[in-house]
Amino acid sequence: MESLFTEQLKAKIKEHKELLLILILSIIIRLLFLNRPELQSRDEGVHAVVAQSLLINPLKPILIANPIPGLENIREFPHIFLEKPPLIFWLMAVSYKIFGVNEFAVRFVPAVFGIISILLTYMLAKQFFEKKIALLSALLLSLCQFNVKYSRQGMLDVPLTFFSILTLFLFIKGFNSKSSSSMLFVLAGISQGLGILTKWHAAIFPTVTILLFVCLQKKWEFLFSRKIAFYFISVVLSTLPWLVYIYVSFPEATRALLLFELGGRPSYVSSRGPFWYFGMLMWGLTPWAPITLISVFYSAWKRSSGDLFLLLISGTTFFTFELSSYKLYFYILPIIPFLLILTARFIYKIILLKEKTILLFAVSLIGSFVYISLKGVFPNTLFGIDQLLFLLIVSAGVGLYYIAIWFYENKMNNSYPIKSGLLLLLIPLFISNLTFTGVDIYTEVSYGDVGIKEIGFYIENHSSEDDYVFSTPGLGWSIMFYAKRSTYEFHVVPREIFENYILAKQVKFIVISEEFLSSANQKVNFVLTHSVEVNIPGVSPSLHVFSVV
Repeated sequence: MESLFTEQLKAKIKEHKELLLILILSIIIRLLFLNRPELQSRDEGVHAVVAQSLLINPLKPILIANPIPGLENIREFPHIFLEKPPLIFWLMAVSYKIFGVNEFAVRFVPAVFGIISILLTYMLAKQFFEKKIALLSALLLSLCQFNVKYSRQGMLDVPLTFFSILTLFLFIKGFNSKSSSSMLFVLAGISQGLGILTKWHAAIFPTVTILLFVCLQKKWEFLFSRKIAFYFISVVLSTLPWLVYIYVSFPEATRALLLFELGGRPSYVSSRGPFWYFGMLMWGLTPWAPITLISVFYSAWKRSSGDLFLLLISGTTFFTFELSSYKLYFYILPIIPFLLILTARFIYKIILLKEKTILLFAVSLIGSFVYISLKGVFPNTLFGIDQLLFLLIVSAGVGLYYIAIWFYENKMNNSYPIKSGLLLLLIPLFISNLTFTGVDIYTEVSYGDVGIKEIGFYIENHSSEDDYVFSTPGLGWSIMFYAKRSTYEFHVVPREIFENYILAKQVKFIVISEEFLSSANQKVNFVLTHSVEVNIPGVSPSLHVFSVV
């Protein structure tokens, strides 16, 4: 029996060896140095702190443990945190139990979801296209810098991507099946419900896609079938318990959440104008963005059921956020796998199958130049050095790839360039992603390379749990994670409250960035007259720590 099992396992490994190689590379890229850098982005800090609170009470998500009276339900500083659902925070709390309360544990959950998403992308692509296209889809996603970047942060968008792919995969598998069983639709509904428990209404695009797809296929009877009914029942049963619980347990916080989602968020006016998300896709899909754009038009021309399905989920998500007044770049992250499936099909059918390998890299070079030209859309601290490195790597990849193909075909007399092409694509993509990972690890920080962790530990050791900390915008949540002290970004706190708590010495420390310190903010001037700067060894000079005296 054991021998039979071993033989079957070896056969499975042999059958899926290319997919296993892709997954191994994905694991390396997403888990390597995952603890670096320190927590710095606003959302990552918030998520890390809320997950910490669930270690104490899994049913009570808290952001500010010791709130200033009168600020308990202000959106920026809620005591009870309901702005994001609890699913990923629960998983982060489990990760804390396993790895301890640290950066790695915060980011491990999104990283795992990112890795499994690659397998799901392969499985979804196989529902529409052949195995080689599915493999190429998984390869492109595994080495997509947009996906890699956010798989390595404690954010919710990569887990949301996972549930979007899973929901659509289960649905289309059930939709194409001749079986009368409704189980796949039940599972799809549960997956959609878990997506909603990951990021509220931002998760509903799979359901919108399903309904549009069924209507465009003119499967009217399906809209009134038992299968679609089970799907929606499963969605409701997956989400309703938490919704009822928070309404009963935290009525004021729930009402504040509803007012913000229905009135506050839609009223935001972003300075990011039309086609801003198009620029973000150009950045996120480098160097394949030009090919992706062509692939979309190619799919619209082909108009198979797979093309329609993938275009619907990509289009509904993209245009909804494009028309929204509130724009954040990671909102469109969930459409990346679907666009890359279309890209993989185009690369395989039009380029690799016709042995036009040099065309693939010529277009990728154009994509790299486009990325450089869009540098202002998504700046970082290297001032273009990473773009230059990336261009050099891709250029080297052109020569390396073409020489290898020539040698493989001519010297080895091999007539199967497609498989070798898929494998050799790994070389420039893998190296370029290691470059971008290195950029994130060592340079992509908001307030200097070092300092936040040291500041947090210093504040923890020189204050009590009843003291408050005020900080510069965007930095407070990371300080709160390390210092375990209630922290407020003072640009939002009313001036009267700000001054009263400093004069009463209930605020022990204020952390200000160099940029904010040089501004003409009256609160900053007030701080400087009631504080003395603290020098902490190892702290970046771009951060200033003031002790209230």
